[in-house]
Amino acid sequence: MTERRTSIPTDGFLSDGAEYWRKVHEKRAFEWFEIARDLNRFGHQLRSLIETGTPPAPQHLYLSGLLFLRALSTFQASILLANYGLVTDAGTLVRSTLEDFLLLGMLEKDPAFAVSMMRADALQEKKKLRGLLNLPSDLGLSPGRVEKLQRYVESFPDDLSDIKFDQIARKAGIGHMYDTYYRGLSHTSAHPNIQALTRHTSFDHQGNATGFCYGPDVPKDEIMQIVAYACAIFYCAIHSIITIYDDGTLLVKLDALYQRYSVMARRDFPEIT
Repeated sequence: MTERRTSIPTDGFLSDGAEYWRKVHEKRAFEWFEIARDLNRFGHQLRSLIETGTPPAPQHLYLSGLLFLRALSTFQASILLANYGLVTDAGTLVRSTLEDFLLLGMLEKDPAFAVSMMRADALQEKKKLRGLLNLPSDLGLSPGRVEKLQRYVESFPDDLSDIKFDQIARKAGIGHMYDTYYRGLSHTSAHPNIQALTRHTSFDHQGNATGFCYGPDVPKDEIMQIVAYACAIFYCAIHSIITIYDDGTLLVKLDALYQRYSVMARRDFPEIT
């Protein structure tokens, strides 16, 4: 079997050349990737803490632990993507980590919110099943299967309600996180808005569009900024889970990382700090 040689022009981010750019970005934004690794290591050390929240522990502790594990892996994924120059995609995952934090923040403020999460999940299941029932009859659901699904859907309560992140953010007292990070990442990464699409546009010195732009050759400041966003939001998730599990000694250790982050943020992003 002959060895297949790949390059950025022929295979993009799936090419052998992507590894070169990973090293370039690592070197350019080394301090930011380093603090991301330290936050990640700190997060991993909390796994033994959240294991005390498995059933029969209170439901809010169990859900908090699950949310934190999801935030941990999503944070890792966002850093990996940023390392290869996939800034827009990293931003989408950073917003996902923020959703985990918003839910953690609400559970921190009101443990009874766990019930609302369960009811919202039931509503989504009900909507999914209704979608199946609305499929054309020739797509494979037998009459018997349809009847069973119908009975199952009718067993769900009628007063289920969904979760709206803007509302829970304000109830949890962290509405500013929604108004800044969530709206910003939605506009620049998660949704195909004009601003997000400009990442794939090249410009001349006068700011005129000259063509398409694609690949891992991303400016240093964009790499640094998305890693900084990821670290800020994951820090908040760590703070919430520690508070929920009531371990003040860990907050002292976490504060040292926060102070280090703050110094770097003021130095590299003075216009937004």
